[in-house]
Amino acid sequence: MTDHFTQSGQEPFKRHIPCKLTGFRVAFRALDARAQKVGLIAVDEGVYRDGQWVAGRRLNGDEDDQGRMWRFSPYGISIERCSLYRY
Repeated sequence: MTDHFTQSGQEPFKRHIPCKLTGFRVAFRALDARAQKVGLIAVDEGVYRDGQWVAGRRLNGDEDDQGRMWRFSPYGISIERCSLYRY
């Protein structure tokens, strides 16, 4: 799979994080001292069908604080999955 979102010099994580929440923000930090920061490559809304992730709409920069925070709207519940990178 080609990663079109990770810039050169960024190391993508190998896992995705699914979440079903409402009304708060999530920030990430690296536990490894070699990586200074963690950012969001992408956040997708979607559903699980028969145990498989089916992506829907990709959130834009206004909805993820330009890749700094995973934000969940206080106006409804959604299922989202994010991909992270270290830099």
